Amino acid sequence: MPTAPYSVNSAFPRPAGEPPTWRQAIKAAVRDPAELCRRLRLPASFAQSAVRASEQFPLFAPLEYVARMKPGDPSDPLLRQVLPVSDECEAIEGFLADPV
Repeated sequence: MPTAPYSVNSAFPRPAGEPPTWRQAIKAAVRDPAELCRRLRLPASFAQSAVRASEQFPLFAPLEYVARMKPGDPSDPLLRQVLPVSDECEAIEGFLADPV
């Protein structure tokens, strides 16, 4: 498992090695794209794009999940699962906002 860019358990008042409860994990989850980009040492331009896209696609990333991401890698597959990007806001011919 990759080394976390920060201490995952620092946000939780629990004994070392004991995982947080699910309630603690939800409460401490990253919801701000700029914060996630800062934690992962991603370029500021990447963060700005993610903040704009988050208006349509909110971010939610538990710290335990973030700890598995590779710092400095904007193409990390785990990051790409949760970080909104500007490409998601572009209208594409043939696709509808509500396909049903």
